[in-house]
Amino acid sequence: MIKRRRHCLSALSLLVTICQLAGCAAGPSFVRPNIDLPEHFLPSSNDEKPRSDTLAGQVGTEWPDRWWQMFGSAALDGLMAESLGANPSLERASATLEQANDLLSAGHSIFFPSVSGVFGASRERYTAPGSHLANVFSVFALSGSVNYLVDVFGGSRRRIEALGASTDIAQDEFLAAYLSLTANVANTAIARASY
Repeated sequence: MIKRRRHCLSALSLLVTICQLAGCAAGPSFVRPNIDLPEHFLPSSNDEKPRSDTLAGQVGTEWPDRWWQMFGSAALDGLMAESLGANPSLERASATLEQANDLLSAGHSIFFPSVSGVFGASRERYTAPGSHLANVFSVFALSGSVNYLVDVFGGSRRRIEALGASTDIAQDEFLAAYLSLTANVANTAIARASY
């Protein structure tokens, strides 16, 4: 009777534990919400025409990395090469981006098994009580383990998503630093040339 009650309590506690753990999931995978975007951000042909001195016609196209070369100025190209080669803000942003990419690559390793092994050897001496003879022998020990993380509740997947978001932020910060630097150099060079 007591054994049966213990088995029932054990089964009941196991069932309660499983139900509690099933409710601990870290959440579903992120899905980008659907947003209705307009077809264009510029006025249509029926609306007011954009001014000809703006770059409104270029919106929506991919700008080249070296956009300042469209000016056709060798002096501006030289200034850009000099400023891009020795700018600490750009170097910092580039290093941050490289670090974020490395952390993301390392983060994916959590889903692979880890294998470890240890080998040891020692020399032992054993003397039986009351005996003058000693036995000398060698002891070899070899052990190993294989560990694999089972991501039942999705916590590790959420960490990888967070690392991916950090990489996206670092990439945007690098692009912002690059565009700010090149725009400032181009504006300064054009203002200097106009004086």
